[in-house]
Amino acid sequence: MGESFPTFPTPESLISKEQVIAAYKKFIDRGIKSPDSLNLDDPEVQEANELFYKWQSQEDAAAAVKAKADADAKK
Repeated sequence: MGESFPTFPTPESLISKEQVIAAYKKFIDRGIKSPDSLNLDDPEVQEANELFYKWQSQEDAAAAVKAKADADAKK
């Protein structure tokens, strides 16, 4: 009946490492030299952190899928 299939991100929805780097690079351009110097209440910092966390989750999920595929291939 109503089977549920996993959805996969489209290439347009994937976050690239370059996007994350660019989100933080603006702080370096402003003279911030350490992550400890970032104001966590700043909406731009929050946005950059959220982008990083989404990218990290995306990379973790991709690594898990690859590890499973590799394990299945060895069977």
